Amino acid sequence: MDSAALYRELRWACDPAHAVECCVRDVLCMPRIDAGGQSLGLFRHGRWPCAVAIIVGLVVATTLTESRCIYTIDDGTACIDAACDLELYVSDIVGVDPCYMPKRLVRHETLDVGTFVRAQGRISGSDRYLAGASVSQVGPNDEVCHWARVVTLATELYARAPAMHAHANACVSSSSSPPPPPPCRPAPCVHDEKLKHALHTSTQVHEHPTVGSFVAILQTYLDTCAADAVSIDTLIADDTLRRYARRVVASKLALGAARGHNPRRLVRRVFAHALQSLVRRGVLAASGATHEYTIQPT
Repeated sequence: MDSAALYRELRWACDPAHAVECCVRDVLCMPRIDAGGQSLGLFRHGRWPCAVAIIVGLVVATTLTESRCIYTIDDGTACIDAACDLELYVSDIVGVDPCYMPKRLVRHETLDVGTFVRAQGRISGSDRYLAGASVSQVGPNDEVCHWARVVTLATELYARAPAMHAHANACVSSSSSPPPPPPCRPAPCVHDEKLKHALHTSTQVHEHPTVGSFVAILQTYLDTCAADAVSIDTLIADDTLRRYARRVVASKLALGAARGHNPRRLVRRVFAHALQSLVRRGVLAASGATHEYTIQPT
């Protein structure tokens, strides 16, 4: 099947009604669907062709240009840009051809850094971003619900090939193999109900996200955790700690601090700073050889 025929068979995937719900890491890792060495502008998620993706995450940066508003969104797996096209209008002056008149930007209300959003857009670019995106504000619980849907859809829908021409199905399945999956995060400390309750209470008490409040929350974690030693990787793998660290980073970015830095690196830096603070307090003992921190008895 040539590229034109294959595209006609798969163009339904370009319809926003058939957008795939996934996480940012999925968007970045999707292999392209090619025909005869020619790209069709389509991608493969599992065994499902797609061109439009839906993600839910936290806004960590905004960039406003003449024609677009670009939101950088972090969902905990990776960061991606969602480019929203802005409406432009041409100055209306009698007797002057509109093509000679400058375009003016319609006022656009941008969403604040630290806002949870749902973004839907076409997967584009070699570095993967969402083009022509629609971005709307959602609540923190919507992100968790999105994760649950992503897991369900990945196993119950996207793992099966859609009903279409058998040869087109074979082309999708045999398209360039996906890149190797990213390394799995180390398993966190075993959580019991006492630990979950302590973390929940601590995050409620320290509602305003600062580095100091994160240090206090991390100390609560260490006081309740049953492990003898921790590392940055095991701590980042904890959803509650990671989400609060992301709120700290978003708060800093909203204040204009740490601009131009990679948000994921900033999250890791928050963890490193908190661990060093606890080392100075004698709560932890650092081990340079293994990059682990031993919890000191109180």
